[in-house]
Amino acid sequence: MLNRAQQNFQGNWTAIVLAVISIIQGLAFNDLASRLPVIISYTLVTHDLVPAAHFLLSFIVLLRIFQTYITAALDYDEWVTNFPDVLIIFVIGLIEYYVFSSLIVPGFLVIQFHQRISFISVLAAIGHMRAFASLQEQKFSTYEAYRRERRLQAINIGGALAIQAMSLLVLLVRPMPNMVYVLIGTAAAAVLAFNMSYSIRVTFPPKLNISATVCDAVALAGEKSQTRNSNILVRQSQRGDEPALARLISDNFGYIFSAVFDTSPRMTKKILLSMLRAANGRIPNFGFRSFEVACDGNSAEVLGLLNSACSKPLSTALVYWPLIPAIILYHLGLYGLIRSWNNWNVIRDTVPEFAPDELYIQYIAVNTQFQGIGIGSRLLSRVYELCISAEKTKVVLDVRESNQKARDFFRSQGFREDMLISRFSDQVLGKGQTIRMVHNISATVSLS
Repeated sequence: MLNRAQQNFQGNWTAIVLAVISIIQGLAFNDLASRLPVIISYTLVTHDLVPAAHFLLSFIVLLRIFQTYITAALDYDEWVTNFPDVLIIFVIGLIEYYVFSSLIVPGFLVIQFHQRISFISVLAAIGHMRAFASLQEQKFSTYEAYRRERRLQAINIGGALAIQAMSLLVLLVRPMPNMVYVLIGTAAAAVLAFNMSYSIRVTFPPKLNISATVCDAVALAGEKSQTRNSNILVRQSQRGDEPALARLISDNFGYIFSAVFDTSPRMTKKILLSMLRAANGRIPNFGFRSFEVACDGNSAEVLGLLNSACSKPLSTALVYWPLIPAIILYHLGLYGLIRSWNNWNVIRDTVPEFAPDELYIQYIAVNTQFQGIGIGSRLLSRVYELCISAEKTKVVLDVRESNQKARDFFRSQGFREDMLISRFSDQVLGKGQTIRMVHNISATVSLS
């Protein structure tokens, strides 16, 4: 059990870190600023730009370290709260003073400066590598957010290694003309400035002007159907979308697959991901190529998915059906495969039945973080387009009787409740009965 001091320390961790960083970086800035007038006077008299270029690099290093700790303290909720972290901040402050103390004019020693700056670049590379290795996809709300963070840490590692490479160049190839030293110092400053700018953009992105919602035949959180946004694109799913698709399917329909596989949500998502990727995404009605996705036009982040069917591709399914048992066998073993087969036989009545003139919505779902602002309506517009192009006259879907928000939404979109369907699987899944909803489509439907 934590004592009072430990509880207060953990509860005020961010404030403590920010206070320590502010004090140390403020002192470092004061030390660097005190050297500026002398360096400016020296540069004006001698026209030697080497000290000035490395002063600029030192200033960018100061800003970069400050920005790194500030964004880390504000952005990472699971930063382990311990005193060694505070000690590291003090150590980095000492290294900063060690680097800045070499900015002496006249007599600036560029070799000495780069020997000292190497300490910071090596520590930075190690720190960013640790951050990269500790990233876990399940801790991020979306796959795109996870991928952006990986890209950020990779760029940070590249920046630190680039600074180290420039310092090694100075240390190993000497002497060099002063202009080369100026270019190296300026280039190193530019690399750090880019890293800092990119990190800020990723950590504090501009507010997305998007419309999205959770809306699916099983789990829908009501949305305003009149909302529209031009930044939302609906496109065919492609390679790289599988993790987002697996997450959306798992979040909204996972209870069905967990009942089949008899596995944890995490393992269920892992199996779904393998199924989506199998055969290069061409598994009928479940490979990633059978889905369409709604994504943000700016970030390309997948926000919603759509899967519809107007015919049962039995001939194609016969080609790919062995892949599904093989995937289950790989993840769960022979006993897991037998168990999954038995479970599927119990609830196989969940497979939809629809008439030749109907287009059936099998999956439609949107990220839960973007509810109520129009993605469901946008996906349904795409459904109407598919229905007309396939020369069907109706769009049908099944929704749980207990999901009143979904029923209200689909009614607002022109669907009517056609019949109450009672299946044996309803008792097994424990989600209540389903209602078949129908929307009549004609060639005169206005599509937005």
